[in-house]
Amino acid sequence: MEKILAATSNMLARIRELEITANNLSNVNTPGYKRDRYFADILEEIQTVEGGAYIFESGMMLGEQSRVDLSQGPLDQTGNPLDLGINGQGFFVVEDDAQDEVYTRNGDFHLDREGYLIANSGKRVLGQGGRIQLPPGEIRISKGGRITVDGKLIDELRLVLPDQNEPILKRGNSEYLFTVTPDGEKGDIVQGSLERSNVEPVESMVRMVELQRDFESNQRMLKSFDEINRIAANEIGKI
Repeated sequence: MEKILAATSNMLARIRELEITANNLSNVNTPGYKRDRYFADILEEIQTVEGGAYIFESGMMLGEQSRVDLSQGPLDQTGNPLDLGINGQGFFVVEDDAQDEVYTRNGDFHLDREGYLIANSGKRVLGQGGRIQLPPGEIRISKGGRITVDGKLIDELRLVLPDQNEPILKRGNSEYLFTVTPDGEKGDIVQGSLERSNVEPVESMVRMVELQRDFESNQRMLKSFDEINRIAANEIGKI
């Protein structure tokens, strides 16, 4: 019974990792996308008994979690002055429709009709002074995020860092929610560049093949157990 439960848990884990890996691959060309990494353990169920000892039950449970991999993605030069990449740690801050802050590494920015700096999702980018509105002119953005137009200082982009001890939640469109921490060194902003996804396509495709083979192996194992149980039941019935 334990082997059947372990094989079933393993199959469930492989299905979940396949879903995550496929989603990573679908975002390989999304600027600023951070891949998810999946972790799973098949654990024997235990119970605490009187006296603080542990006993192992005859069941299994699947312990699983996924984490956002914040490693740096490659920076591609585009020459567009409103394309901004981050070399190092940090996230841009944008404002959603409810005027709440969300965070992104996707620096594919534009200007709307009113001259506000917006993300490709249409959300407005925030600086130290709030929403960033730019007049016509030559836009320069320093490594530290200082925005000038024709040499006049307009605002400074906000970069924030996530608390590594708290969960990082994805919202789609390369946007994230997390607890901001003041600790840590922020990266440099590179004007005229976009950060590519940190997904490794070849590595991900190889992993998908491995997962499919592992799933099929466990599937064959379950079929074998089922056949053994069927034979045993028939033999017992003859006695």
